[in-house]
Amino acid sequence: LKAPGEGDDVAARFALTSLARFSSQKGYDSNRDFVQTNYLKGIQSFQNKDIQAYLINQLNYLATDVAIDTLKKYLNDEILCEPVSQLFLSVRSEKAEQELLLNLPSATGKNQITIIKALGNLKSKSALDEITKLVGSSNVELQRTVLSALANIGDASSDSTMRNAAVKVGFEYEPTTAA
Repeated sequence: LKAPGEGDDVAARFALTSLARFSSQKGYDSNRDFVQTNYLKGIQSFQNKDIQAYLINQLNYLATDVAIDTLKKYLNDEILCEPVSQLFLSVRSEKAEQELLLNLPSATGKNQITIIKALGNLKSKSALDEITKLVGSSNVELQRTVLSALANIGDASSDSTMRNAAVKVGFEYEPTTAA
């Protein structure tokens, strides 16, 4: 594999994507495990984040909880947090949810938004308290993500929070989409 702008690796990427898709089929568990193990080794051996992100994205087809332990460290990386969070969403396991929850309190900026969005998509009731603490942020993108996550989780305890946000903007459209 080559980093963008360093040469032609279309054939290699085509082969790796095809292998990931083939191995994700029902009945190919041993192939899936082999491919997952080797893609995880590749992610750790490459230093280029574009290549790492590409391999992480290929794992979306076939990843299991095995990938969580190897990839959780990338939740702190500004570039790799997004593809890793997406992979955790595709795995949809308790282990994936727990790793996202563990990383939320220390996450900042774009990573914080990405993790909140993932927890909302997982409908993580365990994340309610941490996410609710962020209601009222002056950061419009963060506020939008927090309210969206609370809506996705759909817990009755968020009713007053959601209603207050909508009342605050007069039930009109605004950038946090509270209404």
